Amino acid sequence: MINRWLGLGSCILMLSVNGALIMRDLAPGWRVGNPPPALMPQLEEDGDRYVQFGIFDASNRRIGSSWVQYSRTITLAMIRNWTLLESLALPSVTTPPVLVEMQARYLTGERVDELEIHVRGLGVTVSFQGEFVPPNDFPCRWVFGDQEGALIIPADATRSFGSILQPFGSLPELHAGQTWKHELINPLAGMLPGWAMGDLAARFTIVSVKGVERYEHDGRSVLAHVIESDMSRAWVSPLGDVLRQEVSVPLLGQLTILLETYDEDARREAMRVVGG
Repeated sequence: MINRWLGLGSCILMLSVNGALIMRDLAPGWRVGNPPPALMPQLEEDGDRYVQFGIFDASNRRIGSSWVQYSRTITLAMIRNWTLLESLALPSVTTPPVLVEMQARYLTGERVDELEIHVRGLGVTVSFQGEFVPPNDFPCRWVFGDQEGALIIPADATRSFGSILQPFGSLPELHAGQTWKHELINPLAGMLPGWAMGDLAARFTIVSVKGVERYEHDGRSVLAHVIESDMSRAWVSPLGDVLRQEVSVPLLGQLTILLETYDEDARREAMRVVGG
């Protein structure tokens, strides 16, 4: 009788543990919905919006900056991003200063129609280009020096994407409980040990809006939405400005990305330093 009860208890415990793992790891994927608009809804035709972020390591040392331009015309919408990563002394390699330029063009809706990435400062050609092909393919071609290759990702994955150095650029129209799939691009693929060029667009994460909390930004208290994924956390203002991002990046460790006042001269200087 005791053995029977022990067996029944073990079975119930095993089912409970497996159920908890399913709810933690799989259930978020079942509830995935539409991502926030990629472009700021209040962005008018023939209008531009500029945003800047500072990138800091776990010691609060500035290791880079990122500048984003949102623009819209009658026939075209575009997001351009320039991310400078300063020289880093890692355990197995010291990286030179690099500038990652990313440009996404939108011709119809929220899906990206054309995507270009160029990494400057390495002394060799490093590029990644993709273009939408109906019904739902996004074939891409990458070049790293004398190496090149191709991969295909689902076109739907481009509805929400970002860089591992800056997961989010703008997140308007959030609400508690919202969940969506977010593609992460690794612009440092091929540069550091263990990262092959095929890893450039090789992973996605599930992002969820956990709720709201007070966040101090630029001397004032903001009631910000808090969003989380398996590798990042961010605080977003009611207008969609991403005030703070925290992300764990292999080899680079824990990074903090903070919204700053836009400085065009700093962006131009970064391009000059790496020959962009």
